[in-house]
Amino acid sequence: MKLTPFTRGVLRLWVVLTVILVVYTYFKAVDSRQAWPRMWFNDTVEPAKLALSNPACQSVILNPERADQSNDKACGPLQRVLTTSESLKALTAKGVKITPQDIQADYEEHYGWYAVKGGLIEAGASLTASVVLLGIFFIVVKIGKWVVAGFRKETL
Repeated sequence: MKLTPFTRGVLRLWVVLTVILVVYTYFKAVDSRQAWPRMWFNDTVEPAKLALSNPACQSVILNPERADQSNDKACGPLQRVLTTSESLKALTAKGVKITPQDIQADYEEHYGWYAVKGGLIEAGASLTASVVLLGIFFIVVKIGKWVVAGFRKETL
């Protein structure tokens, strides 16, 4: 199949614009998906790691659901981390002492690739949409050429 100059030009333009669109979509999605994990890390994970060394927070480590509410300011982040993490709950149930490295590893396990996966999903969706739009564009162009060709025919 021989491509017309118009078709070659449209395909070249589509390739360039699709590359720009996919790269932009990926980085925009990664940036927007990093906000929540960054907030969780700064507001909860880091203070929880510091609260591990606080002797008043030992009751939180032993039983996060029934922890004393009097030390909520100092131990609140630790309590939130321990009640939301299944792997840390399993460690406390076994009687293993929780370390800051355990909290960091749990955070990275849950949110380490969160933004990258989301960026790839959205970039893939934009690539799919771009292919569909290119197909629709070529269908419209073919129909338009067919209609114009119908008017150009000489009738007897």
